[in-house]
Amino acid sequence: MKIIISLVLYAFGIALGFILLYPFVRGFQISIIYGIFSLALSIASLIYGILLMNKKKENKSRMITSRLTPLYKFYIPIFIIEILLFNTILLIFNIYPENDDSVFIVVEVILVLWVLFLLPCIKLYQMYLINDKIIVDSYFKEKVFNKNETKNVRRFFIFFFKIELKKNSFIILPKISESMNLFVIPKSVRALKNLI
Repeated sequence: MKIIISLVLYAFGIALGFILLYPFVRGFQISIIYGIFSLALSIASLIYGILLMNKKKENKSRMITSRLTPLYKFYIPIFIIEILLFNTILLIFNIYPENDDSVFIVVEVILVLWVLFLLPCIKLYQMYLINDKIIVDSYFKEKVFNKNETKNVRRFFIFFFKIELKKNSFIILPKISESMNLFVIPKSVRALKNLI
C-alpha cells in the first residue's frame, strides 16, 4: 500500500508541475510556491518509494539486480507518460504558444518512441540469491525458486537480461556499474548463469 501511495503522490506532483507550467506560458501570474511544492512532492515521493522498494533482505543475500530498478520500472515511465498526456492535451485543444504546433508534434513522436522503448521496463523484477534459493520480487508479490530451476540466462534488450526458470521467465536489469560494457556479461548475471 505504501508503494502505491508513493507512486500516486509522485504522479500527482508531476501533474501539478505541468499544470502550473501552462499559465507561465500564457503569461498569467501564479505563486512560485506551488511550483516548489510540486517539485518537492515529486522528489520526496521518488526518494521514499525507491528506499521503500529496496528494503534490505537477509545478510547472506546477494542482489542480482540494480537498486535503480524501481526507478526504471515505475518512476521514469510515469514521468514520460505524463509528459505525453500533457503534450497531447496541448495539441488537441490548440493550447500551444505562438500558434506553432510543429515542435509539439515532434515532441509527441519522440515521446511515443520513448514509451515504446520503456515497455520492457514495466516487466522488470528485483532478484536476490540467498543460499540455495532465488527470490524474485515484483514489489507487490515475492516468489521463491530453487537454484536448480534455472534453465536459461540470456541478454534480452541492450542492458536487460531474461532469466528463464522451469515455469516462469523474468526480465531483470543488472547492476548498472557491472553492465556498462555491452560485450561483457555482468558478474551478478554470470552468477546466475553458473547455476545452469
